[in-house]
Amino acid sequence: MQDCLASSVEYPVQTHRHNSNVNYPWQLDYIYATSSILNMLTNARVIDNQQIRELSDHNPIEIVIDI
Repeated sequence: MQDCLASSVEYPVQTHRHNSNVNYPWQLDYIYATSSILNMLTNARVIDNQQIRELSDHNPIEIVIDI
């Protein structure tokens, strides 16, 4: 299994905003895939916007796979 974000996103990424330090890039969330699925990966990103920040302390990860 391989990390889908590792090949698509510049590190560090922030998927979690900790109460004590919101600017530190905590990454607690991952999407892993087999190498055959990873070969079909066309995009991976962390979604961060005001609506997400109001609903959760985690930023969701989105991947696009061309099947």
